[in-house]
Amino acid sequence: MAIGYVKSGRNRVEKDPDLRIREAIDLVFRRFDELQSIRQVHLCLRRDGIMLPAVNYTRAADRAIVWKLPVYNTVHHILTNPIYAGAYAFGRTCSKITIEAGRKRILRGIRRDRADWEVLLIDHHEGYL
Repeated sequence: MAIGYVKSGRNRVEKDPDLRIREAIDLVFRRFDELQSIRQVHLCLRRDGIMLPAVNYTRAADRAIVWKLPVYNTVHHILTNPIYAGAYAFGRTCSKITIEAGRKRILRGIRRDRADWEVLLIDHHEGYL
């Protein structure tokens, strides 16, 4: 589950009840609205020392939240993942199998066009946008 959301009940997705987490996610979107660049949002958050939540899965606790300075990929993920717009999407990426030098090679994470996603449910849950 993406940071800022939790599963509740049976197959329900809700915003995280932790206000600090929700405000951090909201801040990323506000900064993007101002700066219009993922890179600039990333640099601005780091310059201002603003930590973002991340999930750390441990054996002792299933899901623990840690706070750390964002890396570019974290900001990119928040700003481009359909979950933050309130949509459920499945099948955004696929794998491609090829044979190279007589060996099977699997390329994972190949992005698909939106029209080729297997599932896209708009207004599935409350979004941050």
